[in-house]
Amino acid sequence: MAALKYATAQVASGEKRCAITVASEFASRLFKHTQFETEPAIQAGKALPFDTEFLRWMLSDGAGALVVRDRPNPQGLSLRIDWIELISHASTHPLCMYAGSATDAAPTSWMDYPNPAEATAAGALHLRQNIRLLDKVIKLGVEGWLRLIERGRVNPDDIDWLLCHYSSHFFRSQIVELLEKANCMIPEERWFTNLYTRGNTGCASIYLMLEELFNSGKLQPGQTLFCFVPESGRFTTAYMKMTVVENSSPLNSKLKIQNSKFPSPLPESRSPALPHPSTPAPPPFNPTTGPRSPPRPHPHLARL
Repeated sequence: MAALKYATAQVASGEKRCAITVASEFASRLFKHTQFETEPAIQAGKALPFDTEFLRWMLSDGAGALVVRDRPNPQGLSLRIDWIELISHASTHPLCMYAGSATDAAPTSWMDYPNPAEATAAGALHLRQNIRLLDKVIKLGVEGWLRLIERGRVNPDDIDWLLCHYSSHFFRSQIVELLEKANCMIPEERWFTNLYTRGNTGCASIYLMLEELFNSGKLQPGQTLFCFVPESGRFTTAYMKMTVVENSSPLNSKLKIQNSKFPSPLPESRSPALPHPSTPAPPPFNPTTGPRSPPRPHPHLARL
């Protein structure tokens, strides 16, 4: 989501006409049995620490990519990116997911061991998660959502599709409970998830959810999508609001997603000093008011 927000800002500012964002997870590399077989504790018949074993059953591999453009594609539906907001609580909460140390409070990292083999034997290279903090991640994410509602940035009654990333069905029930207590619950028939078919693909999950929903045939022009993406590593939560539009709608921040195994080539890159042939001539300079700035383009995701 941070990459998508940056790409959106680049296109919206006019710095770029097209940008690509990518999110990928390949967690299986970290949890192969060979990663643990040399550890003395494992050779002695002991189990892996739960904060590592838990993740071996919770994480899935996946990847997605989005193309952000300053206009919608000429055919079909697009998703207008109305806004993206990221909120970090890293300054007030400890690490929830980490690697490179035997514990989240250990002053010694894997680089402080005499050699990588000793760091591996001590379990310092394990990817770990403090599951006791996960409830707090969900609570902070919902609290941020409620603040957005109070500020008028989103109205639960106007949301047609909620795309919420959660790592386990267990946490879905917690989110539902918190929203119901706050009287801002979005009916579950308007929720969209692929957790039960794709697993927890981490940072790629929201990209994959958008692609599946977009190509499901369920979207209609004028519908509103709201994405809620909590991240447990450093207590960061992302929120994004989008609107389904047709190609004839006025230009605005749009996200266009197409299901294409071999996408068509992007437009040929040009030097920033050479204007695109379709770029209008700059407005005349007025010595009193200065040059008149043209309207800024709005970003769209053109392909996923």
